[in-house]
Amino acid sequence: MISPKFSSQWLQFILVLIFSTSLSFAGRTDVPRLSPIGVKILEDGPETASSAPLSEDLETYYYNQTLDHFNYQPESYATFQQRYVMNSKHWGGANSSAPIFAYLGAEAPLDGDLKVIGFLNDNAARFNALLLYIEEASETCYQTIRQSWSEIDEIASHPNGLSTLSTIFQTCKPLNSAKALKDYLVNMYAGAAQYDRPPTYPVTVVCGGIDGSKKKDILSKISAGVFAYRANRSCYINQPTNQTETDVGWPWQTCSEMVIPIGIGNRTMFQPDPFDLAKFSKDCKDFYGVPPRPHWVTSYYGGHDLIA
Repeated sequence: MISPKFSSQWLQFILVLIFSTSLSFAGRTDVPRLSPIGVKILEDGPETASSAPLSEDLETYYYNQTLDHFNYQPESYATFQQRYVMNSKHWGGANSSAPIFAYLGAEAPLDGDLKVIGFLNDNAARFNALLLYIEEASETCYQTIRQSWSEIDEIASHPNGLSTLSTIFQTCKPLNSAKALKDYLVNMYAGAAQYDRPPTYPVTVVCGGIDGSKKKDILSKISAGVFAYRANRSCYINQPTNQTETDVGWPWQTCSEMVIPIGIGNRTMFQPDPFDLAKFSKDCKDFYGVPPRPHWVTSYYGGHDLIA
């Protein structure tokens, strides 16, 4: 329930402010991922930040927000529940012309921010201000992707499991391994994030498909994200492609020259996959018949003691 101190005019103002934040954030692609909280909190992931209870002075509400205000494709009209949190403990009320202090959340859940943002709380009593915290980004999309990897492995382990996965994702030819599907999804998410710019905003499209799916099971939601991202096609994944020299040459070069020791930890939405030089070396020998040279680049070009 809305506090009796709120007038309809103030409520309209708050909803307009929430609407405007979705416009401003969706329209910017050159803003780095900055946050007022430290790196340690960000690395802990949303499940850690959400574990502690919020203050009793905070009231949580949800606004039925339009997914994408910048294109007219059918999926852009999907909606999601955008969360906002208010603290009216010190507010003087609408009739006193007391201000509203608004905090515009970064691309992450609000929970961690609410415990460490001191500026608003420190000044609320002095100005008799209403505190308004607006959350951006879709945590449900993040969590669905994070949970999908184990679901893929689970289904693939069953008899005819790969056939089931092929049906769910409408692949162009039957999958021969769960890894093929997971590699495709990893590349799709990475590409969407790297090229998340107007007019297409691929991250918005992918998460819109995932969050907007009417089906409840995780992999149906993930497949909806694939279908939204790739638009209308007769089939998805395992599509026939013409390999270029780059497609063939890049993996050879990473085996023979530029070893790139990049792994995935357990604090992301991706399935953990730490870099293993021994396994990498074996794969290179098995596939290309050559051992990698992990220190060749620095031995040839130098750069052992580079300092940023």
